Amino acid sequence: MPDLTPLAENLILKKQEEVSNVKILFVGRFGWIKGLDILLEAVQKLRNKTINFEITIVSNCKSKPRVDIPKLPWICWINECDHATVMQLFQQAHIYIAPSRKESYGLTYLEGLANGCVVFTRNAEPQREFVDYGKAGIVMDHTSSDDIAQKLIEMIKNSEKRSEFALNGMRLFKQKWGCDVVEKKWREAIHCCLS
Repeated sequence: MPDLTPLAENLILKKQEEVSNVKILFVGRFGWIKGLDILLEAVQKLRNKTINFEITIVSNCKSKPRVDIPKLPWICWINECDHATVMQLFQQAHIYIAPSRKESYGLTYLEGLANGCVVFTRNAEPQREFVDYGKAGIVMDHTSSDDIAQKLIEMIKNSEKRSEFALNGMRLFKQKWGCDVVEKKWREAIHCCLS
């Protein structure tokens, strides 16, 4: 991911400070597989609370079964967009979440970490590792809208916690998946093969 430059710490802190409307982001071409229906059920539960948030969904929702996205003022649905636009959305978002039913790896989780989002991962490998088992993000029960809703409420209400997780996530990204780190590992592997 050579084009993925981590957001600076001061920008992460500024983004995660007290805000009147927390921005949640979901990115996944195949909505049902990525758990969009469960997420929508969870955020519907949040609207009954006295918290302010909006959610942006980037998904073409063409997978079977189809996920219907309600037309509500606090839900923004983008059918498809280019990678540069998705990166702008990550830079603006406070929380990135994808309660995937199936996930082989999940580059979007890493994009969320690099961009100073609080990343919510499914409770499975390797996604738990992406958030250092809860030290650099949130591990959720991706099958439970109640668990997702409760953990979202905690993060939406607590800007201090959001800042802590976002910074830890960005630092973890730089330490494990940053371009210079990955390049060094590849060089070592190639050198070992040639020796």
